[in-house]
Amino acid sequence: MVEKENKANEILKYLQTGKELSTMQGIELFNTTSIARYIQELRNQGIEINTDIRKNEKTGSSYGVYTLSSKELKEISTMLQNAKQCKSSGKVKDAENIKKNVLELVNSYIEN
Repeated sequence: MVEKENKANEILKYLQTGKELSTMQGIELFNTTSIARYIQELRNQGIEINTDIRKNEKTGSSYGVYTLSSKELKEISTMLQNAKQCKSSGKVKDAENIKKNVLELVNSYIEN
């Protein structure tokens, strides 16, 4: 079970960078063909993940591309921007506290 939880966590961290993830990328980046299963697991934890269905122009087959909901990304992005502003204005302790809050937020998504 630990490996499964780690893969879901790795996928969440990847999506939190704002990048999209397809099944082919899942094979390359996470060594799994079960991206949809991990996405569903994250959704069951309350994480909002969008699915964009695309069509392969050469083969005509459809595939899903996953992205983190803009709500989730916006919340994390705002916190990180605040941390950066604090650090650049010399408020290192405040920046560290915000960083800690971001990590707690990510962990709460994973644990719930």
